[in-house]
Amino acid sequence: FSPTSSGSVIAATYYWGNGFNMTECDMIFYDGAWLFSAYQNPTNNEFDVWNIAAHELGHYLQLGHSSYTQATMYAYSSQGETSKRSLYSDDINGIQAIYALQNPFSVIVTTNDDSYARTFTQAGGSFNFTVNAYNNTAVGRYFRATIDVQLPDGTIYGPLLNMNSVYIGPNSSLTYSAVQNIPANGPVGEYRYRAHMRNTANPYTDYDVSFFMFWITGAAQGEMGDISAWKLPENEFTPADVLAGNSGNIVSIPGAFDLRPNVPNPFNPSTAINFDLYEDGVVSLELYNIAGQKIRTLIDREMLGIGPHSIIWNAADDGGQPVSAGIYLYKLSVGEKSAFKKMTLIK
Repeated sequence: FSPTSSGSVIAATYYWGNGFNMTECDMIFYDGAWLFSAYQNPTNNEFDVWNIAAHELGHYLQLGHSSYTQATMYAYSSQGETSKRSLYSDDINGIQAIYALQNPFSVIVTTNDDSYARTFTQAGGSFNFTVNAYNNTAVGRYFRATIDVQLPDGTIYGPLLNMNSVYIGPNSSLTYSAVQNIPANGPVGEYRYRAHMRNTANPYTDYDVSFFMFWITGAAQGEMGDISAWKLPENEFTPADVLAGNSGNIVSIPGAFDLRPNVPNPFNPSTAINFDLYEDGVVSLELYNIAGQKIRTLIDREMLGIGPHSIIWNAADDGGQPVSAGIYLYKLSVGEKSAFKKMTLIK
């Protein structure tokens, strides 16, 4: 069938089920009335298919247009915008609000790379990822953090990271971000990259596990080789840093905001820096080069409201001059709290 767009409707979702259990859905995009793009950079008169699909999937998950604000997946999108194509930002709160949290711990591993960017030849490559760990109780706890990978033949390879007795405070969150190296000559097929929160006592049963997929293509049979080429550095995930509050890649997520990876990354000539505010606040967004010198202020102590925000950086400094290719840091400050992330400009 071919529904007709009316008003400002961009897409619709039809779903079927068995009793109260939905089993199937169809997303209908009104391409007779609107232009769509399934690529990285939609033009100013095109909608990003991934943006729209993220919201439409919310209807299937029963998170669409809820009267409970945090349980509603993005209900709007702008032409040319790509910042809402990930489910990470808006489905987690909704699922927790509707179904509550059954486990003392929950973990979510995500990557900002699109699925086609996670397809590698047997020459190898790498991807960025983030693990968010949650303590859903009113008591501080310890957990065992493990990352491994399920190979195309179903066997488990790893652990790539294995840290015992990581402390997480009551009703709080931790985050861990790193780059996973994909060595050359890996077996061809589909991989599942898995993050676990486990009991600290043998046999280390899972409290929760989360995964995303990546793929290796090629003609050779391939082999995994020495695990050292896959290993993640343990000094990037240290309980001492968490307990002492020192610098490190695993820190408590500020309750007032969530700074997300920029899109695209690497980028040329521009990228979108995205963040969510969970309460109104005075916001600053500053950019630094790898030497720690501030090169650009994108937001200078402005009062911003609750919700998602996106700022475009055109790879120029405060004087309007283009900056050189390389690694840059962006710092988001909300009130007295700050967070950093890294991005790469290519030319």
